[in-house]
Amino acid sequence: MEGIIGSLVEQIIVMFVLMALGFALRRVKFVTEQGTAQLSDLVLYVANPIIIMQSLMMPFDPVKLGYAGYCAVVTVIIAVIAIAISRGVWRDRRRIAQFGVIFSNCGFLGIPLVQGMIGDEYVFYLSCCNACLVAFMWTYGIWLVTDDVKQISIKKIVLNPCIIALVLGFICFLTSYEPPVVVMDIFDDLANLNTGLVMIVLGSYLAGADIRSLLKHRLIYLVSALRLLAIPAIALAILVFVPLVPLEVALAVIIALATPSAAVTAMFAAKFGRDYRLGAGIVAITTLFSLVTMPLLVIAAEMLL
Repeated sequence: MEGIIGSLVEQIIVMFVLMALGFALRRVKFVTEQGTAQLSDLVLYVANPIIIMQSLMMPFDPVKLGYAGYCAVVTVIIAVIAIAISRGVWRDRRRIAQFGVIFSNCGFLGIPLVQGMIGDEYVFYLSCCNACLVAFMWTYGIWLVTDDVKQISIKKIVLNPCIIALVLGFICFLTSYEPPVVVMDIFDDLANLNTGLVMIVLGSYLAGADIRSLLKHRLIYLVSALRLLAIPAIALAILVFVPLVPLEVALAVIIALATPSAAVTAMFAAKFGRDYRLGAGIVAITTLFSLVTMPLLVIAAEMLL
């Protein structure tokens, strides 16, 4: 357990230092609002898709495929439950809050935690959870933020870089295809852009927000309770009553679904003209609270599974 707490603390520190850098760069006008939007697009359409595809590239194994299917089914069930809960709480209002409840930041926080706690080979299962959330994010998530069904046309889904990355990554897994070393090196370099850019963008968004007002915003605390406690608790209950996978695979699922609100909560809000300040506040506060909630949930999972 010391391993996961240490990894979590380390990742939280990294996130907040990079957010502070983005905050400072925006305040001194080194990064403008337009520049922030361009960096956000670079994350959404370049770095993020590379990470998705890269995480699925490994030799095919039918046992892994079966466990991956279980992870995917649990993730889809939890996503549907999260949608139902958030719509029940806010109906058609507070769309950014609903987004923050439904979608977790499992890519950035989840991967190092799974690596440190249960091993590199289990990142694949977390990536399957992430893949399902990405599919929801670029379909239901887009509609939720924009309130415009035209934004999720079949053409836009098929041509979306993240969806293309999902398909290509899964094909690589099924065929055990491994790209040339030079291609993987390029992927590594592009993927490494993700963490720094995401946090700098969030810090820049926060620089344009009233921090004191955000800290007094009760909505953020309700989002935190749902995102960090209610949703993971439901996932844990499913894993306890339907124990079809090894403990390590189940822990990968819990870690994926217990992470704070997805960083793209703020990015989508900014891109589609919603309250990106609220989105950035939700990401920042849930990330801070996850320092306490995630270790507790993992302890509960190890005791119950």
